[in-house]
Amino acid sequence: MEGREASDPTGTEEVAQPWTRGVRGTGGLGALRIESLEATLARGTHNALLRYTLGCACPEAERDEEGLGHLERAVAHDPGYSAAWMAFGRTLSEVARADEAIEVY
Repeated sequence: MEGREASDPTGTEEVAQPWTRGVRGTGGLGALRIESLEATLARGTHNALLRYTLGCACPEAERDEEGLGHLERAVAHDPGYSAAWMAFGRTLSEVARADEAIEVY
């Protein structure tokens, strides 16, 4: 039974794998994470890290435009945040906004 989770003895249950994190459309974990992060934002926490994290989580849940908005706010808050710039450019590329992505990169 090597390679299978103990909770899935038949191999028929779909088990979330750690390598699916950060992959588009990989299910409810991204939605739960987004809800939690949005709750933090609603409590008044506004910083580049929170916006970056939301900006990366939203495209995983196929909420690209929302993610772009968060990434744009992240780089506005901290123009030196290179990871946010890279995520911003990558997300622009993924939604076929190549000219904007080139400017961001």
